[in-house]
Amino acid sequence: MRRLAAISLLIALLFASAAAAQSPKNWQSLAPFPAPVREASLIAAAGKIYMFTAQGTGLIPLGLVFEYDPAANAWKQKKRMPLPSHHIATVEHNGKIYFFGGFKAPDAGPSGWEPIDNSWEYDPQTELWKALPPMPSKRGAGGAAIVDGKVYVIGGMAVHPGMPNASVNYGAEEIPRRSVPTVEEYDLATGKWRERASMPSPRHHLEVIAVKGKIYALGGRQGLSPNGVGFSDAVEEYDPATDRWNVSRARMPVAREDMSWGVYDGRIFIVGGGTRSSITSFETVRQLDAYDPALNQWFALPSLPPNRFPASGAVLGDTLYVLSDDHVARTTGPGGNEIRPYPFDAIRLDGFFK
Repeated sequence: MRRLAAISLLIALLFASAAAAQSPKNWQSLAPFPAPVREASLIAAAGKIYMFTAQGTGLIPLGLVFEYDPAANAWKQKKRMPLPSHHIATVEHNGKIYFFGGFKAPDAGPSGWEPIDNSWEYDPQTELWKALPPMPSKRGAGGAAIVDGKVYVIGGMAVHPGMPNASVNYGAEEIPRRSVPTVEEYDLATGKWRERASMPSPRHHLEVIAVKGKIYALGGRQGLSPNGVGFSDAVEEYDPATDRWNVSRARMPVAREDMSWGVYDGRIFIVGGGTRSSITSFETVRQLDAYDPALNQWFALPSLPPNRFPASGAVLGDTLYVLSDDHVARTTGPGGNEIRPYPFDAIRLDGFFK
């Protein structure tokens, strides 16, 4: 047994060494994203990449929808979302895209993020939106994953129990808010919701990812404030078949939130996100890391080029696509205005573990 363990460790170290030796030049710059937005969200469906949500000035959700065609290396604007919102949990299934929760702008008063329970099905082929039964709870900045036709919406940020639903951020009188451990299951076949076992570590701005029938909750923020310093490096595994959270897995190399991610060949690839080096210093994480659930092992891969703040990512085929936004100092034009559009990069994943 000790000899097998030593061999497994040696293989893991060889993988890590080979991956770390890759050059950042492995990244390829593609057609830049044409719209000036923040908080974009990417997801792959039916051979294309789709960008949803986004915020404009004053934290106003724009409800934008764009389609990227890899064959043409071109972006195309589509019909807007029926309810402009952001920090929505999304999954893809059989070519359709599903949306759960998030935040909308308050109907009145100061700018802010108001939690919602809305659920939607979107058909990229027809651009039609179908309202689904709402979630049992109102929350945003959670994550979602699908296993065997059932969607699991995990974590997020919400107001305290018993408080009126209102903006959780930026109001003149802020409503108390909290990170939630909530797990709610939605059956796509029956349209029914039910509550499942809570996540051990309440978090928002986390990533929720399914691999081979298990679900992994990675990183996020643990504090009450949307901009709090409680960044997490936790990796927790959930088994939908038994409705149990298992022991914590190997922690991420860097505690962070809002990562870009994708799954390829049974491994989770994450890049970017934000972290803090001190109580006041917010930093962009450009490094690409891979997590192998079977080995419970992390591997360092090529970092993104400089001057990128990865906003969202998606895997299509063997390629990870990453869209960056305006959270980072950028080249400026006359008068100090930012030069747009925003960078869009891709990296092939098929050669790292061969």
